[in-house]
Amino acid sequence: VNAQYDVMKAVVADTVVEVLATVGIKIPKARPSVFQALLADVPQYATAASLSDLQIPHADWDVVDLVLGFVKAQTFDYIFLNGDIFDFAPLSDHTPSPFTVGTFESHRLEGLKFLKRLRSENPNATILFIPGNHEYRLTRYLMNRAPELKDLDALTLEELFEFKELDITLKSTGLIDNYCQFGDLYVAHWCRVRKHPGWTVKSLMEDYGASVIQGHCHRCALVPKYWLDRTLIGIEQGCLCDLHPTWKMNPHWEHGFATILKDGGHCDADLVRIQNGRFVYQGQVWSTTPLSKGDAA
Repeated sequence: VNAQYDVMKAVVADTVVEVLATVGIKIPKARPSVFQALLADVPQYATAASLSDLQIPHADWDVVDLVLGFVKAQTFDYIFLNGDIFDFAPLSDHTPSPFTVGTFESHRLEGLKFLKRLRSENPNATILFIPGNHEYRLTRYLMNRAPELKDLDALTLEELFEFKELDITLKSTGLIDNYCQFGDLYVAHWCRVRKHPGWTVKSLMEDYGASVIQGHCHRCALVPKYWLDRTLIGIEQGCLCDLHPTWKMNPHWEHGFATILKDGGHCDADLVRIQNGRFVYQGQVWSTTPLSKGDAA
């Protein structure tokens, strides 16, 4: 009986939406359930990379090229785009930098070019997009300054950046804080940052009792938290944007990203810190510039 009721309820709801649409009334978008953050159908064994905070068009493209080459070579099963991939500066409430160039459309096209390259170089990977606070600028702008346009599908992240065509899955709570559960690990872009490296993920692990990879901080840190029966890992994964932005002096940011190995229900995560355009992964040196013989691992 309950199953039949659920089916009838769904049919009636769909019918109401269709009838209202014929007279120009669109039902507001429902907030996604937080339980949808759990990534389903993940194999027992899987590998992943987490990239964040390119803030396109302010990406450090030499470093991004290096990381994309690494990701392509590793053939990860999953790629998390963990927030602030795009900057959306023209929609920001902050006073713009006098040195910023470009338009909303030029920034969008630059971001779309990045996504197309990522997909073409990783045709078999599952790509998941976790919005950050910079992507939320689009939502906030529409809600506050153009509410008449907020329900237009053409002005969603999925449409602006061709997620369907590129087979990219959006993982969003509909709010400013977003995350995705991958095994026992949370890949997240919570709008939280503390003064010193490591303090942000410490607070997140204390609040949520789970291992976390956090974007947003633009700093690199790997911090364990010991419980009686388990050890949690918190990673602040750095950023991939220009470390010398036009709107901020001496930001103390670091380049970096994270890798994940899922084996059963447990995930091991590693921080990959990029210093002076190079990093070491499993004994191999990756660099934005040619290596001398003495640099080879």
